[in-house]
Amino acid sequence: MNAPRTPLLRLAALVATLVALTAACTGDDRPFTGGSESTSTTVAPPPIDAGLVVLPPGFEPADTRGVVLTPLASDVEEPTAEELKIPVTDEREGNATISGRVTVGGGGHGARVRLERFVGDATGVLDIDTDGSGGFKVEHALGGRYRIRAWDAPEYASIPTVTVFVPADGEIGVDVPMRKFEGPRLQLALDTAVPAVGSTATLEALVTEQEIDGEGYLSGAGLSDVDLTLTVGSGFRITSANPTTTGDDGRASWTLVCRSEGAHDVTVEFGESGSTVVTLPTCLPPPETPEPDPTSTTTTTPGSVAVGASFTPPYAGLLVAGRYEPAVDATGCAVTFEIRSGDAWVAVSDAVSGPIVATATIRNVRPAAGTTACRYTRTA
Repeated sequence: MNAPRTPLLRLAALVATLVALTAACTGDDRPFTGGSESTSTTVAPPPIDAGLVVLPPGFEPADTRGVVLTPLASDVEEPTAEELKIPVTDEREGNATISGRVTVGGGGHGARVRLERFVGDATGVLDIDTDGSGGFKVEHALGGRYRIRAWDAPEYASIPTVTVFVPADGEIGVDVPMRKFEGPRLQLALDTAVPAVGSTATLEALVTEQEIDGEGYLSGAGLSDVDLTLTVGSGFRITSANPTTTGDDGRASWTLVCRSEGAHDVTVEFGESGSTVVTLPTCLPPPETPEPDPTSTTTTTPGSVAVGASFTPPYAGLLVAGRYEPAVDATGCAVTFEIRSGDAWVAVSDAVSGPIVATATIRNVRPAAGTTACRYTRTA
């Protein structure tokens, strides 16, 4: 029968287990001594009164390197999204008062009011209804930065919204003016930010029926079969059908060619009496035609760039299939262009950064929006 373990032996067993765990965590199976290489290991100094620990004969420490440690469990519940929201009012702490009046054309108008309080990236929201004359009041509010807006769907909304700062112990009054949204709305956009003289651009139009939704936001479905007439001055030439008509999604477009440098206004008439005047992006000077390399024997089409020659966008001429490398220091270069596909020219959907590898003839090479013009050299 084995004799009971002494405290010394139990301490020895504990230390041996700790040594085994240390070896397991480092993943090192080599002995501490011997071999042609040595490893220096820094450990915490032992207690002052520590003595020599002798392992019992035949003691084999457990190999725990393959043991999967389970995560610590906690009885503390995670806060819900609702609990994490920053409140607008708090009966226990709020000492501020926010009062106001919603108006239309200067007169009071009943509406739904939304107060949004911001603290860092968190937002607290409070929706209240005004009285019949548009008045509202919030007591026990917390101080801070607020955005306040009102709406009466489907026609009225406070766009833009009202932003105020509320003192922690103060009282603030605010007027929230609304305006009426009804009838068709026309939006226009040019498909390039940097048109050049001689280049082709597309003017996109979208006609929607204005409506304020249940959350106070302006929305609207596209209106089909709306007649649109575009009028341009001397700065542009229209090369597509005009007038034109919107499709089922409320969209229509015109193809334009820039004729002179500078910013130019255009007018679009739509429906029975609506019209919109917009200023299109400034037309840049026409690109310089690069001089061909006199030593090159490559045959090119008129307006194209020979191997070894260079150009700087915007470039409206033809570029035959080949490889065009940007300058060495052309960090951030990106361009858009049109590529020949069958009998049509197709605009690339995404900006091309780095070398331009044209598999067919391209034209109207322009710097992408937000980038600077870089010089390109044809290498193949």
